[in-house]
Amino acid sequence: MRRHRHRHRQARRDLRQRGPEGAAEELSHFVVAVRDLAAAPLESWGPALRRAAVLGAAGANVDLVAWRDDGALGIRTWERGVEGETLSCGSGAVAAAAVAFFREGRREVRVVPRSGVPLVVQFPLAGSAILEGDARVVLEGSVGPESVSGYPPC
Repeated sequence: MRRHRHRHRQARRDLRQRGPEGAAEELSHFVVAVRDLAAAPLESWGPALRRAAVLGAAGANVDLVAWRDDGALGIRTWERGVEGETLSCGSGAVAAAAVAFFREGRREVRVVPRSGVPLVVQFPLAGSAILEGDARVVLEGSVGPESVSGYPPC
């Protein structure tokens, strides 16, 4: 398992100011609790919510979440840029777990995305989170000079 550490001071402030289902500015995620995750219309809600004016010009990823019978938090994510549902999103898992942390005080949350491969988010210290889970390469590619023509070199 790989461990990733994320800072969420801004997310904590935003979640407290806007309530448990809201936008976390640094993470660019809008978390929405639903009763039935499988039946939730992410294909129609995702594009509309991700471009909501309150989220700014860049918009946000949209995460639908629901507690599962096994105690894990199920999540489906509509990702900006992809403009579709993704199999898993680490920052979305952290944003969703942050809602559970601030709403229910859970210091560890098991998050199960559409892929079915669980992630674990822990909140060991104020303002920090640890994300554990499987990381997989799902696409490899290359960028040729014609793809970046007109851009200054790095």
